[in-house]
Amino acid sequence: MSESERNSDSLKRDHQSINDEPTAAATDKQKINESRKKKKLENNQSKPQSLYKGRYTKWKKHSRLFGTTEQVKGFLVTCDKAREAHSIGETLILLNAYADQFFPEISKTTTTTTTDDDKSKQKTQSKEEIKQFLHSRGMEVDEDEDDEEDEDESGAGSTSTVKAAKRFELINAACGGMYVISLLHDTVDPVVFISAIIVDLHKRFNKNQSDNDRFKDILTEPVKEMLANSKNIEIPERCFNIKFTNRLTPIQRSTVASIDTDVIPVLKSLLEKSFKSDKPESFAIELRSRNNISLDKANTIGKLAALIDSPPHKVDLSNPDKTLIIENIKSAITMAIAPNYKTFFKFNLKEAIGNQPPQSKPKQQQQTEKQQPTLETTKEE
Repeated sequence: MSESERNSDSLKRDHQSINDEPTAAATDKQKINESRKKKKLENNQSKPQSLYKGRYTKWKKHSRLFGTTEQVKGFLVTCDKAREAHSIGETLILLNAYADQFFPEISKTTTTTTTDDDKSKQKTQSKEEIKQFLHSRGMEVDEDEDDEEDEDESGAGSTSTVKAAKRFELINAACGGMYVISLLHDTVDPVVFISAIIVDLHKRFNKNQSDNDRFKDILTEPVKEMLANSKNIEIPERCFNIKFTNRLTPIQRSTVASIDTDVIPVLKSLLEKSFKSDKPESFAIELRSRNNISLDKANTIGKLAALIDSPPHKVDLSNPDKTLIIENIKSAITMAIAPNYKTFFKFNLKEAIGNQPPQSKPKQQQQTEKQQPTLETTKEE
């Protein structure tokens, strides 16, 4: 083998090694990137999923509670933190089961043809109305909030079809451990509906208890009518498996968190229907504020109490006939007037079912029980 051939072979080997170096480096980079991706996936799976930070496909944004074109009514649901998804599942199952039981029959609605351009125009108009409304009140809408519409609405132009009307809709409460379920049935009052649910739950799970007649003389006529018109449909036992949901506070009206300009005019219309001058009743105001530091609680309660005529109506904080429930969540205020609020367990599902831990006995009774066996042992000795 000549020297020229040897030199050519060595040059070829050097050239191949030079070409192999970038390919080896590329494979090392790919391995590093793949390992990083695996670590990210493992970290994401280990972290608890949050409905507010992630995407929930049927979630309406918080500004729906004080939009100019809608009057939201329904329930403010409180649950265990980081358990919103579990609570939504069990609550919607329960509400739909009782809706089949108590709701009047609704004829199926027909949907007309709509195009993507019409939908985009309607969305932009509603967003601009909400922004203008908030700017007039000195507030701003969070741009990060996305209005997640249903999959049926996100498609292309749909033809006219026949489908059942929706009963409930989820709304972001902008606060951890709670969410809003909007009641879309026009003729159903959320206070009457949740009262009928509490009565039925208590009777189902407390048949042998002495307090089975606690609702005997306090039920209002609408609640009696709803219970009387029940369809007597069997509800599966899995619907009563309530683990993460606590209260379903009714919402009769909602508006922006501006007491003088918005809350008082809306509340006057509710008070005129509930409180009448010829029937004196006792009342109390329960106000809770979350994610809002601008609301003065004492001042607000004083302004709202001044709207109710006293006399003939009187304040009773221990056992009022009617309770005005005000919930302030971020930029929205929800309100409802509930008769016999405490008797209905403050609309707490767990307490109505009776799966709460038993109440502890008074200290005096515990001491007497401890002393009795000691006395008996001394006598025997």
